[in-house]
Amino acid sequence: MAGRNQRDLRGLDVGCGTGRLLAFLHDAWPGLRLSGLDLSAPYLTEARRLIGRTARVKLIEGAAEKLPFEDGSLDFIVSSFLMHELPQAARTEVLAEMARVVKPGGLVVIVDSIQKGDQPQWDGLIDLFPHYFHEPYYAAYANGSLEAWGEAAGLKPVASERAFLSKVAAFAKK
Repeated sequence: MAGRNQRDLRGLDVGCGTGRLLAFLHDAWPGLRLSGLDLSAPYLTEARRLIGRTARVKLIEGAAEKLPFEDGSLDFIVSSFLMHELPQAARTEVLAEMARVVKPGGLVVIVDSIQKGDQPQWDGLIDLFPHYFHEPYYAAYANGSLEAWGEAAGLKPVASERAFLSKVAAFAKK
């Protein structure tokens, strides 16, 4: 966003939940035009309460597998802790949809759990996680590669870093 007029930028939070990330983005860059999409009406109600009344943030109830945006219409997309909640087929569709709606040169930033091999000494912990918590799709997520899935969807990995047990992966539209 450096050097760009925030009022000209459009962003989307996929799986926005209760809106905490959207609220942070709106507070940091109040000129951005933001949308948040989530399947849960109760979560969106909480997001509306948290963010408050503003024409700059639009909340949408819907599925990430079918984003209600035109091709190449968004400057950036964020998503936090959604990918490990999805079955593989849905994860593939969501990433393809992100690639479809982000502009060429646009940015997609995904935060989720680390995956096996990201921090090899913690691979055993990753194996145990779905056994102790109800996470039916976590093992398939943890044994895969977010970067490879993004590339298969038409996104180019441009950065990746760990933040304790989380990974932040950034992609550019190819």
